[in-house]
Amino acid sequence: MESTSASGGTGTKKVKTGMCFKWSNNMIADLLWLRFTDSDVKHRLEAAQTKTQTALAWQYFASVLSQSQGVVITREQVSQKYRKLKCIYRKEKREAGQTGNCARELREIDDALWGIPHDAFSGRVGLSGEVLLDSHQDDDEGDS
Repeated sequence: MESTSASGGTGTKKVKTGMCFKWSNNMIADLLWLRFTDSDVKHRLEAAQTKTQTALAWQYFASVLSQSQGVVITREQVSQKYRKLKCIYRKEKREAGQTGNCARELREIDDALWGIPHDAFSGRVGLSGEVLLDSHQDDDEGDS
């Protein structure tokens, strides 16, 4: 007897198996280090101009990260994790700057891990042209 789905068909929908991937702090540190420090990975991602070039750059990034960690990590997992880290970082910085009597919720990212995206993203210009975080003071400003 063949099982059928609720719609009456035999269900050809792909089931996402093994998509849940547990990222350790060490993996995240490697991901950010490779993204901003490894010249080859950084150049490929920044030089990509088409969808195909971007996909190939993320695939290369995933293969380098997989080799350094000794586990298989897909292009989608790497790009999604990077985007999520960037979003969490922006959200945390925005919430830290808000004032009011609202009780502060717990961070989405633990304190030990907070320094990694903070170091990686501080002083970098976002898409809208605003600096994500700039903690560097110019010498001219301090002399006044």
